[in-house]
Amino acid sequence: MNLLERIKDSFPDQQFSIVNGYDDAIIGVSQDFSLVYSVKTTLDIILKENSLNTDEALEHFYFNVFEVPTGFKVIWCYDQL
Repeated sequence: MNLLERIKDSFPDQQFSIVNGYDDAIIGVSQDFSLVYSVKTTLDIILKENSLNTDEALEHFYFNVFEVPTGFKVIWCYDQL
């Protein structure tokens, strides 16, 4: 069972905004039930799944992953960058 599944099991009545493809980057949940994602792990996933260099991965992250739709609640943790 991954962390997202454990969080959902712990808070069965909550709806969570999930960034598709980055479940392994989840590092926790905030007091307002926003999922907390590791930026470093997200970048590692982008680098692994795409043939990009670090600068390209950062650009992909900021333009395609970081900018979430209005009403979508997630927290990005800048850990070990």
